[in-house]
Amino acid sequence: MSFFSTIKGDIEEFFIKNPIGHAIEADAKMAWGELIQIAENDLKIIVEQIGTAVLASLVASDSYSAHDKVATAITAGINAAVAGFKAVGKDVAVQTLTTLATTVVNQINSKVG
Repeated sequence: MSFFSTIKGDIEEFFIKNPIGHAIEADAKMAWGELIQIAENDLKIIVEQIGTAVLASLVASDSYSAHDKVATAITAGINAAVAGFKAVGKDVAVQTLTTLATTVVNQINSKVG
């Protein structure tokens, strides 16, 4: 069995057998359902606003612990998402805002971390 097949199997098993995996899957599906209702250009602008807020937060929290830095960045991302969706007249669930902001933080961290 290849490395990628093993990893894929491990991930699938986690999501199938683990309640946390079920919660992550449910959150992602709910977020996707809401986000596909947003115009693509509006969503791009909102994600850029989230990214800008996250990067500014990471720079401003340079002396924080890694955990506090990430938590502060997610909060900044959520606040930017709320403002962005409000600006385009869309009301989305808090969980969708959190999922989107956390995803942006994770993507930034994977590039710079």
